[in-house]
Amino acid sequence: MSRLTKDQADAVIESFVARATDDRESLLKVCLSRGDELAVAPKYVIEQTNLNPATISKRAPSFEPIFDAMRAEGIIVPGHSSNACDWRRRLLAWYEGMPMEEKLAIPVFGNSIKDRGFLSEIPELSGFNGARTRYELVRMTFEEILDDLRKLGVLDSSYQTVEQRVASKTESKPTESLRDVFNALRSVRIHRLSDLASPEAERPFQHLLHLFSASSMKSSSTSGQNNFIEAFKHYRAYLTEANYTGLEDIRELVTPYSLPKFRGYLQDKILERSLSTSHSSTLMSSARKMMARAIQIEGLGLTSFVGATGFDTERETDQYKPYPQSVRNRISRVIEQEIEETNRLAQPYVPSQAGENPLNPDGKVRRGFNTLDNARWIFENKLDCKPLNFESVDKKDPYQRAFMSIISASSISIFEVYKSWGVQYQVDGRVIAPYIARLAQVTGMNADSLLGLELDDFIERHDLTDRPCLLYWKERSEGAKMLHLDIFHAEISWLTTSQGRVVKQIFDDVKHLTREIRLNAPVEAQNKLFIYRSSSPRKYGVVDSFENSGGNQLNKTLDKLSQDHGLLDEDGNPLKLSPSRFRPSFVSELIERGVSPREIQVLLGHKNLSTTMAYLDQMDFNPMARRMLNKVLHEMQQDTLEEAPKLIPTKTIESTPEAMPLRSGLATCMNVFDPPAFIKALASYDPSKPCTLFNMCLSCSNSIITVSHLPELFAMRRDYQRMIEVNRVLDTPYGAVILDNLDVLNNLLDQETSDFSVEELTKAERLSENLQVSILTEGVTL
Repeated sequence: MSRLTKDQADAVIESFVARATDDRESLLKVCLSRGDELAVAPKYVIEQTNLNPATISKRAPSFEPIFDAMRAEGIIVPGHSSNACDWRRRLLAWYEGMPMEEKLAIPVFGNSIKDRGFLSEIPELSGFNGARTRYELVRMTFEEILDDLRKLGVLDSSYQTVEQRVASKTESKPTESLRDVFNALRSVRIHRLSDLASPEAERPFQHLLHLFSASSMKSSSTSGQNNFIEAFKHYRAYLTEANYTGLEDIRELVTPYSLPKFRGYLQDKILERSLSTSHSSTLMSSARKMMARAIQIEGLGLTSFVGATGFDTERETDQYKPYPQSVRNRISRVIEQEIEETNRLAQPYVPSQAGENPLNPDGKVRRGFNTLDNARWIFENKLDCKPLNFESVDKKDPYQRAFMSIISASSISIFEVYKSWGVQYQVDGRVIAPYIARLAQVTGMNADSLLGLELDDFIERHDLTDRPCLLYWKERSEGAKMLHLDIFHAEISWLTTSQGRVVKQIFDDVKHLTREIRLNAPVEAQNKLFIYRSSSPRKYGVVDSFENSGGNQLNKTLDKLSQDHGLLDEDGNPLKLSPSRFRPSFVSELIERGVSPREIQVLLGHKNLSTTMAYLDQMDFNPMARRMLNKVLHEMQQDTLEEAPKLIPTKTIESTPEAMPLRSGLATCMNVFDPPAFIKALASYDPSKPCTLFNMCLSCSNSIITVSHLPELFAMRRDYQRMIEVNRVLDTPYGAVILDNLDVLNNLLDQETSDFSVEELTKAERLSENLQVSILTEGVTL
């Protein structure tokens, strides 16, 4: 703009001051300087007036009316720096600018406004924590906001901090502390089950505390014993959360699967940030010693238990970091390539008829006959097509000696020789690891759950739901199968049909691959899905399960897989394949494809949505997924998760169509949420609801429904009722449609309201027992 005269500049400043002091809302927009002396921020004045800095500086006294108005409104407080006052202004502007419904929905944590994931995401409050530390006025202002939230009922007005609770405690009669009871129980030796202390109503979990105290006997220091007390407290909390009262038999509280389940509980606490990984590892160590001590107790019936590792404190951040898309693609290609090659080698051997007998009558290799073709002749004609290795060779057998001699002199390794012949040389951990990784990719299950799978844990069609699922960590009385009751006595992971196909293939492949070594497996490993024959020098030839070998075995074999294929991370460094990162990678694909948070909660097996929210919030997503995640978290905070869990497959799972055919009576609608154009053009059409004309044919007075239609309508009503009983369809947008259909069908088929006779209805219902109707597609029958 052209140069202003002095009077014009004064007029611009006067106009600016008038606008700024117009009302409280205008005053809250005035940015103050970051220094100590109270002043309007020059940059803000320049933006509002287009005056140059020199002109503004000369007229500093002209801004005094703004300060007077801000003091009168309580926006600035005398005696505090300009920067502190500006922070107060920013806080008040943010809080007072929110409508009441947003204030009532403010996320809280520890009876205060949640910082991480909420305050930290508000741009205008960036650096708030530092300002609250430096300036007393900022702390006072924030407390004023909290006071208002207490009056609104958002925060608990009776909440007390630890210091306040301690200060408010009155003198009370000393009671026996947990430490006192723990010390007393340490002096009571345990040899058999009857030696354990008995729980009482006023002392629940007493037998469990006795078990923890007995496992602490090698710890002479107070700190060491405190570790066991802390482990008991958290183990008790885990059981309480699982609805145990502490009065149950100890054999219900301590089972072979207790340790991995306890680890899962601690994992959730880490996600909720109430426990650190290092402390959780200490708790796991004490719980592991308690389980080892329990095995020694006669009559407890515990002969072994499923192990579980602690938590990696060095890679705490990476636990929640998904592999980037490009890295995921490379990993998938390598895993698929490995599985395809292993499956090829696992097929029945096809004799080649190559070579000839290379031995002289004296049992020595003839000159010039030490070729691989002749070694293959020995393999096919003298070794029964069974792989022979250096450790298992019978040196008294001339053909076995000759075979190994020829292989040793070859320019390629024995692994490559067998591979070139189409023979699976050995089924060690390196061979099995890709199948575990593939299952982790498809299901997102934790490593502990994967390694504990048994041969019968995959259910292609569960009797109660007709859905594929994985049942694991099953607790059965006397080893007997519980049939339908297994759904209440096992951890369960529901699968889509497309997931089910992939999982079934993995189970079938591994069963076929391990069929021979399973014959030599120890009893405790025979029914485990993932077993292997060790190829390490220390345990060569020993058959064991991955579960029994622990997570380190899987980590080592996955690292070897990565090294063999030269996999690199996004920075070009050698890629470390970790089971813990397959889970967040699985979730990352779900997020990128818009899967609802409620469905992610189900897939991850979290009991509480808050745990899923914390898990998602900690994951290190790429920018695109982070934007999508923020949208998801906002929806969760606003309590708008009543829509259907929309299961959109990941890249590792085959796609299913989004349209969901829905049959009702005499017609089938391809998608009740996407009606034809002439329906959408109606004034009554609401795009947020299913088609309002759906199913109108049944209730229309012009429709003709004969006796011949009745059996099918009875069958349809029966299937609708069964669907409501066994799955979550009422939690989806289709729930309202289902209830509407049932209402129409009930009016048609109930004897009191139907136009048909009792005899006609009774006969039709009997005939319907042999009818099967298809109501919904897979996408809806959750």
